[in-house]
Amino acid sequence: MIRRRRIIGSTLALAGLATLAVPASSALARTAGGESAGVIDDLPQGDEPVDLDPSDFTLDIDNPYYPLVPGTRRTFRETNPDGEEVTIEMTVTTRVKKLPRGFKAREVRDTVSIDGEIVEDTRDWYAQDEDGNV
Repeated sequence: MIRRRRIIGSTLALAGLATLAVPASSALARTAGGESAGVIDDLPQGDEPVDLDPSDFTLDIDNPYYPLVPGTRRTFRETNPDGEEVTIEMTVTTRVKKLPRGFKAREVRDTVSIDGEIVEDTRDWYAQDEDGNV
C-alpha cells in the first residue's frame, strides 16, 4: 500500500521532517559502509562521553529542513496501513523549558489523532546548535 502524506497550510518540505535535522556538511554524513564521508567526524561514538556547552545552543531554530518558529502550526494527514486517517497537528509554542546544566529548549506540541480520536498528545523540546543542527 502506498502511504500518502500531505501538509496542510504550510510550505514546509516534508522531506526535512525528522527528529534530527542536519545540514549536508554535518559530521553525520556517512558512506553506505558506515565510514566517514570525508566530513568533520568529531561526534562521540558508542559509549564515549558527550561534552555539550549550553552556550553553543539557541532557541532560534531556523534549520531549513526543520524550522521551528514560535506560533507556527502545521497539520499533516496520512492514511495508515489499516485505512484509517491519521492527523498530526504540530504547534511550535513560545514556551521554553530550562534543562539541567543551563540548557534551554523550545516546546513543540504534537497531537496525533486517528479518525478524529486523539491517540497521542506530546510536548517535545528542541534547540539548535551553532552548526544549525536541531
